Amino acid sequence: MTKLTMSQLLDELPAESRLLLETSQKAAVVYAADRVAEILEENRNLTGAQVLDRLDEDVEAVIQGTVLERIE
Repeated sequence: MTKLTMSQLLDELPAESRLLLETSQKAAVVYAADRVAEILEENRNLTGAQVLDRLDEDVEAVIQGTVLERIE
C-alpha cells in the first residue's frame, strides 16, 4: 500500500471539498485572532501560554458542542 502525504491527499479531494476546507481554515484563523483580542482585552497581564490555554478551552468547547449537536 502506498502512503500519501497530506498534500497528495488534498490534491485528491474534489474542488468543492478543497474550497470548503480552505474556507474553514480561514474562518478558524479569524475566530482565533478575534478571540485572542477578546482574551487580552479582559486581562492584559496574561502570558502567551495563558492566552493559548484559554484558546484551547474555547476550541474544546466548540468541538464538544459540535459533537453533541451531531449526536442529538
